[in-house]
Amino acid sequence: MLKQQGNSRSYIIARCRRVGRTDLAEAIEQGTVSSYAISCEMGWQKRRVLGSGSPNQAMKRAYALERLSLPTNGKAADTFTPGECAILQELWLGPNLNTGSLFSTRDELHAAWEKHRDVLMAMFRPRDLAAYREFEGRPARPDKGKAPPGGTNGA
Repeated sequence: MLKQQGNSRSYIIARCRRVGRTDLAEAIEQGTVSSYAISCEMGWQKRRVLGSGSPNQAMKRAYALERLSLPTNGKAADTFTPGECAILQELWLGPNLNTGSLFSTRDELHAAWEKHRDVLMAMFRPRDLAAYREFEGRPARPDKGKAPPGGTNGA
């Protein structure tokens, strides 16, 4: 009898279970990440790039894999993974205008800010950080842009 092999979803799920990564099998079943992404990251398949690829999709995929605690492409622990870079970029500049936020909820965004706050504050001025303005910045003054009481501009 031939040994089963291939790249079907059911085979990748079974293979994940066989190597003791039931967390990855469950993530595939829940739709958190694709079986193809898992098989590429585990080294069972080689990712094909058509044209120039999609950097935005790659960042979203890296973030999903990072949430599963699966290192992306064997990066060293002291460097930022592509998923972490995408997170830091969104905390710095705000959500991508074309693809939207990496975070499903505001709570996820706030948790990421709490986790990466010190790194970002060391890299940028607080006023340049979208997450700082969102979670820690001073609220806008309600009287901003209005004439001071008495109707004069201090003259």
